[in-house]
Amino acid sequence: CDADSAGVQVGDEAVLTIKGDSSRTYGMQVRCEPGVELTLDNARIDNGNSAHALSFSGDDNTLTFIGDIMVRSGSDRAGMKVGNGGKLTIYGDPDKEYRDTHILCEPGVTLKLRDVYLSRHDVYEHILSFLGDDNTLLLEGDTSLESDGDFSNIFAGVHAADGASLTIIGQSDNACKHITVACEPGADLTLRDVHIDNSDQDNTLALSFTGDGTHPSALTLKGDNALKSSRNGYAGVRVGNTADLTIQGNGTLTVFGGDT
Repeated sequence: CDADSAGVQVGDEAVLTIKGDSSRTYGMQVRCEPGVELTLDNARIDNGNSAHALSFSGDDNTLTFIGDIMVRSGSDRAGMKVGNGGKLTIYGDPDKEYRDTHILCEPGVTLKLRDVYLSRHDVYEHILSFLGDDNTLLLEGDTSLESDGDFSNIFAGVHAADGASLTIIGQSDNACKHITVACEPGADLTLRDVHIDNSDQDNTLALSFTGDGTHPSALTLKGDNALKSSRNGYAGVRVGNTADLTIQGNGTLTVFGGDT
């Protein structure tokens, strides 16, 4: 798997480690069927403008990052895709920054991130994108999803597309840093024990809803939730022009805006 271009099919319940040289970039396409345990060890994958560099289907897949990692395709194609109804857990190192890894989640996906620091730098608008109904994102350990764009450009760590349904589950005793959540018209977002702290950043909202005057959005609260936006005057939650938002549920939400 150290060739400049390779196609890799990983069958059901297979265990595979792809080892690379962090000074090189590999043009690869890796497809994983259900139950796969995949480890990327200093593997920087860039598949150009063709298919997704890495894709997962089915249940019980795990992906572990070791060393210097990148998973990227062309600007019009996510580097990584989790297919309809897929379940994927990604393990990382919170002291390592994984740049330009965009993950597209099709309807019904459950994605768990543990100690993963993903960042966006000019290639994609968002880091995680969720489509359709019944999606779940679990944030565990020291996880960050950092976008380098001003939020006026609607860059986000977590993006719920038009009409998408997404539940984010966090840890009430641990705040994740550098996470922005952007919800398009008609999105249905549930927060359960989600704590986000962006107070050491600039130009960063914790949560935003945009509208089109037609499709209402909903925010459902479960457990204890707290959102803190950046230090330079941004609101903790922004509801944009023509947005129609209903806040419901039996949980709590504490919101902090910027300090200036």
